[in-house]
Amino acid sequence: MKNIKISILLLLLIACIQPKKNIEKQASSFVTIPIEFDNNIKQGMKLSDIVENIEFVPLELTDDCLLRGVDHAEVTDEYIYVVDKPDFLSPCVYQFDRKGHFLHKIGTKGEGPEEFISTRGFTLNHETGEIFVYDGVRKRIVSYLPDGTFFKIIDLRQNCDNFEFQDEMFYLYNPYSDEKENKKLTVLNMNGDKQSQYLEKLNLGVVFGNSRVVKTSEEEVLFYEAFNDTVHSFDKEKMNVKYVFDFGQYSMPQIQKREYIESVAQDKPLEHRMQLLGDYITEASGIQETKKWLFFNVVKGSILYRGIYNKKTKEVRIQGNFVDDLYETIGFGDEFVGVTSGKLIASVNTNRIKNAFEKYLPQNVKKGELSASRLDSLTTFFSQYFPIDKNLQQKNMGSTKKRTPKNLSDVLDDMYGSSGEELNPMLMIIKFKE
Repeated sequence: MKNIKISILLLLLIACIQPKKNIEKQASSFVTIPIEFDNNIKQGMKLSDIVENIEFVPLELTDDCLLRGVDHAEVTDEYIYVVDKPDFLSPCVYQFDRKGHFLHKIGTKGEGPEEFISTRGFTLNHETGEIFVYDGVRKRIVSYLPDGTFFKIIDLRQNCDNFEFQDEMFYLYNPYSDEKENKKLTVLNMNGDKQSQYLEKLNLGVVFGNSRVVKTSEEEVLFYEAFNDTVHSFDKEKMNVKYVFDFGQYSMPQIQKREYIESVAQDKPLEHRMQLLGDYITEASGIQETKKWLFFNVVKGSILYRGIYNKKTKEVRIQGNFVDDLYETIGFGDEFVGVTSGKLIASVNTNRIKNAFEKYLPQNVKKGELSASRLDSLTTFFSQYFPIDKNLQQKNMGSTKKRTPKNLSDVLDDMYGSSGEELNPMLMIIKFKE
C-alpha cells in the first residue's frame, strides 16, 4: 500500500532555499545520487534483504509515562531515553531500562533554575552519559546526569530548532529570523563558545519542518534542509558537502520554488499549492545512514517513496514499500528517531501493529497472501511484546464482510485499532547488513 503524504510540515517564520554557492562543491568531495523512477519501484525490495537483526523494545505505559509518539531516542548499554512527540510539548525526558521498563522522568518544565520552559530536542554525551536538553525560550542547554540529577547550565545565547552533540561540539540549526544572527548553522564548543557558522538565512516568511541536524550510526553529524538537494557533513567545526541529489527531470525550477513558498506564506488554498508541486521533487528528507546504506525519502505527486542508496555498489533503489510480510506487519518504523552503536533506532505505533495482527493479517491469510503457519509464528513472536487477541484474529480470518470507512474516525480506527489496552510506542533497534 502506497503511503500518501504531503511532505511539507509547516511551522512558523522563515524558509530556506539555499544558494549553492555558500559551500563550494568540488567534484572530488561529494557523491551525486541520481533519482530515477523505473520498474524497480513496482518490484520492491524485501526488508530481510538489508536487515540483519531487529531488537524490539516496547516502552512501558504507566500513569507517569503516556507517550503520543517518540520524537527522538538515545540508547546506551544500560538505558533508553526518549522525548514525546512533538518534542516541544514533551514535559520531560523519559528514562527506561534496556528492556523498556519505565524508570523515571528527567527534568521538568518550568521557570526554575534547573528547569526548561520549552524543549527543542535533547541529545546525549555517550562518553559521560550526560543528557542535554535545549530550552528554546531561554536559549540554553540544561544538563543532567544519567540518574536524572541536575548537573549544570550551558548558556548558548542562540536560538535553535533542533541540535546534536558529537565530539565535544554542539551543532545547532536555527532557521528563525534574528537580527543578531544571519546564519542557519552554528557550531559551539562544550562551553557554548561559537566555533563556526554556515549558510545565510533568507527571510521568506515560513519555516519547513523537514530540515534537520542528525547524527548517523557512524558517529557523524549531517545536515539537510527543505527545498535543497544537498546533504552536508561536519568534521568538528568544519562543514563539507557530502551528498548531492540529482532529481533530473523532476527537479523543481528555482522560480517555481519561490512561487510555491510564497503561496505557503500567504496561506493560499491547498489545491493551488499542490498544482505548483505537480510531479516535482523538492528535496530528500528523513535522511539517515549506516556504513553501507543511505536512507532517504522523496515525495513525487503527493506520494511518499523510500530511497535506499548502497554506498558500496552505488545502486539507488526508489520504492513505495518493501514486499515481505515483516514489513507488512511492522513497517519501517514511523521514522528513524536515533542511532546507537552502529545501529539505527526507529519508532513504531504499537497499537497499529496490534491492529495488523488482529485485523489485516488474518484477512491476508484469507486472500492467500499470507500462510496461516506464518501468521501463527509471527503472532507467537510478537505476543511476547504486547497482547494479541487470537479470538479476534480467528474471527477476522473467517469474516467475509468488507468494511468501507465512512469518515476520518473510521480511517483512524482501521489504522490504529480500538481493541484492548492503550499501548506506548515500541522502539526497533535495527542492525543492517553491512
